[in-house]
Amino acid sequence: MSDQLPRILSAITVVLACVLMAGVIARKSLFYRGLLQDTAHRELPLDGARGLLALGVLAHHCDFAHQWLKTRQWESEFKLV
Repeated sequence: MSDQLPRILSAITVVLACVLMAGVIARKSLFYRGLLQDTAHRELPLDGARGLLALGVLAHHCDFAHQWLKTRQWESEFKLV
């Protein structure tokens, strides 16, 4: 398990960096600020679930890309037991 800890920490770091960057863009960009203020026709819990799923896909792809750079095989070391 200890050999997987750096991969888990790097995935968490990438996800947190993406969340931080999205927050900065949402606050500074007039275009996105306008879109975020118009929430009358949106299902906010569904948007939150979509965001969490997108972050999961990002972490999954980062894991596969890390493995590709390391071994040149498009697979993951994590196995479901």
